[in-house]
Amino acid sequence: MAKQKAVAQIYGDWKESYAELPHWMLGVQLTMLGTVTVLKTSPVRVGDQLDESTVYFHRLFWTFSPCVEAFQHCKLLVSIDGTYLYGKYGGTLLLAIAQDENSNILPIAFALVEGKNAESWSFFLSNRRTHVTPQEDILVISEKHNGIKDASTCLSSVLYPSCGSKF
Repeated sequence: MAKQKAVAQIYGDWKESYAELPHWMLGVQLTMLGTVTVLKTSPVRVGDQLDESTVYFHRLFWTFSPCVEAFQHCKLLVSIDGTYLYGKYGGTLLLAIAQDENSNILPIAFALVEGKNAESWSFFLSNRRTHVTPQEDILVISEKHNGIKDASTCLSSVLYPSCGSKF
């Protein structure tokens, strides 16, 4: 506990870190032009009422301009995966990577979400498609997670009304 208190005194605690997130995103966007960030917040619920004046972090998607530009020179193949974050607030980091002609790996999109579920995968995949990989016929490789399957089905009906499972 002493170590956690010392780290919190030096770097701030989790609550302060999440409160600084919008400022961090703005700073990155100002210093790295073309960076895209999409922050989703949710209002705080007090009993049966929603407190619209107070919000909490829900999801964050981001990509950097050099990643988007570099993807233009990569194979039309994207791998997606997620890893659980440990700590007081937990969550999941979702990541999309691509490969160039020399098989070098390039991270192209990132998201912090509440977990691996259809809504969070849909948030990530739709933002990846909108901001990074709008091209047709991109092959996506992923684990066999029901959240990805459900998200791809939802996105397919929106993006490709006449087809089955492209995302």
